[in-house]
Amino acid sequence: MTTPYRRHLLPVLLTLLAVLGSLLAIQAPPAAAASGTLLRDGTGLYPRAVRLQHNGAANGRVLASVVTFRGSDGIGAIYESTDDGATFRQVG
Repeated sequence: MTTPYRRHLLPVLLTLLAVLGSLLAIQAPPAAAASGTLLRDGTGLYPRAVRLQHNGAANGRVLASVVTFRGSDGIGAIYESTDDGATFRQVG
């Protein structure tokens, strides 16, 4: 003798599999393409950026750092932007 819930178990499991399959098939929209200008050519690792505040006249400046390579030597480069990140110049 079959219990009542067993009769409904297979359709429920098949429905769950179909739902899970459709959820896995949904893909996130592609990320927006990056725009702007590279700070420097070549490899850049460990990028960081900070916007200064509570620094008087320096408020709003953006400082960015990146590790790059000259030959096999790793070099840390520091850049500064005074126009809200539109352009950068190397300062260190």
